[in-house]
Amino acid sequence: MTPPLDRTLDVLYLHPLPLGGRQVAGGPAAAQPRYPLLPMGVVGLCNLLQARGHRVRGLNLAVEWTVEPGIDLAARLAGGSPRLVLIDLHWHEHCLGALELAQSVRESLPGAFVLLGGLTASAYAVELLALCPAVDAVVRGDAEAALPALARALEQGQSDPPDGLPNLVTRREPEPARWVAGPSHLDALDVVSLGFLDHAEAYQRLIHSHPRRPGIRPAVGARGHWLPNGRGCAWDCGSCGGGRGAHRAVTGRPGLVWRDPAQVAADLAQLRDAGVQQVALGLDPDMAGAAHRDACLGSLGGLGLYLESFQLPSVALLDAVARGCDPDHSELAITAVSGDPAHRRRHGKAFGDGELLACLDVLRARGMSVSVFFALGLPGEDDAAFEATLALAGRLIERDRLGTQRVAALPQALDPGAPMALEPARWGLEPTDAGDLAARLARARGLADGSLHPLDPRALGYRVPGCELRDRAARWNELATQAPEAVIPVPGG
Repeated sequence: MTPPLDRTLDVLYLHPLPLGGRQVAGGPAAAQPRYPLLPMGVVGLCNLLQARGHRVRGLNLAVEWTVEPGIDLAARLAGGSPRLVLIDLHWHEHCLGALELAQSVRESLPGAFVLLGGLTASAYAVELLALCPAVDAVVRGDAEAALPALARALEQGQSDPPDGLPNLVTRREPEPARWVAGPSHLDALDVVSLGFLDHAEAYQRLIHSHPRRPGIRPAVGARGHWLPNGRGCAWDCGSCGGGRGAHRAVTGRPGLVWRDPAQVAADLAQLRDAGVQQVALGLDPDMAGAAHRDACLGSLGGLGLYLESFQLPSVALLDAVARGCDPDHSELAITAVSGDPAHRRRHGKAFGDGELLACLDVLRARGMSVSVFFALGLPGEDDAAFEATLALAGRLIERDRLGTQRVAALPQALDPGAPMALEPARWGLEPTDAGDLAARLARARGLADGSLHPLDPRALGYRVPGCELRDRAARWNELATQAPEAVIPVPGG
């Protein structure tokens, strides 16, 4: 059981459940995903505050729900008196949960300053303050400059933040000065230690990817850790709000920022010494160039690696992983989007079927596990494209003689700031709502009370003419029944 807060606490960090209290209480929302993964910037920020002398405690409500189903959050907050409460709103799925959580905090801790941050919070900063009186401020973009200054001001007895804190959006200052973290700021952060987080080992067990290894299962209690090796992105995929253009618009970051490979190597050594079996790198090392990539991957020293390749991984990357990683705890993830190469390229993936199959052959020759992801119902996916996806998935399964591969297909809800959300007509989709924060909250309430099916176009925020998503999900799930170990079914399909 999680103990209540104590009165010596300065800062409380909370990771919300997507659907808030409705999910904790059970009912229709109890089966919804809980998204336990913390945004990677959180660990560094909490440790930065601790390094400045603040007493910090973190609760990941997805983990707490797992450890203690039906957790009474109000009882946990009782007795505490933190000056500052941090709530992440990075992924748009957490919109309702984050705002409900802010309201719960306001009722239980009326004297606390409630701060939201993350990419989605950044995109909706002004709307969040208008729609949720319980939120005092929002960090738009990087928080490493504003957060310590805010915590220090509150510790000194100020009830409001000082004027002029960069990236801190308040009702009094809706357009703060912009500040962007550089390499030296990222290298100075402790992005490894989880001492501030309750049930940290339970969290790490949840985020290990458990790659498909027939006849072999990772040891009970195998732990993972997501390690930031940089910030930003080199690509602008249609449905993603974390791409190059979104970062430029929301955070002011003009391009990719990479951490020093020597610092990444030190972090890897610390994780290895702590008994972590799998490290997930936040950015594809191929985007950094050969020297940076090889320096980081050469430091793995037998750790398992989970890696999401933005394009197809280079042979040099695969060789480095094969040389330096524990294969039973390693997995590469490739997003193929579609079995139709033209459709795939339109959505940012610059490779054909032959190149994909050749890459998977290289992976298999090295005994490595892989997950291949397709997207259901994106603009341009006509019946022929969908049939091509089913056919390609079937080929992947047939060629997987070692049984080290998984394939999945998922519908894509548009992130705020995603190219498809900004220019729906150009992409050939029909919005089913206004796309603003209020609309996202309404969608989440519909999912929470069961009035919206997860595959309903209203739940995704858009409709593709001629695409019956439930029919396609049902077809995919037929494939999953034929190869249940290899094919991940579509939830609700």
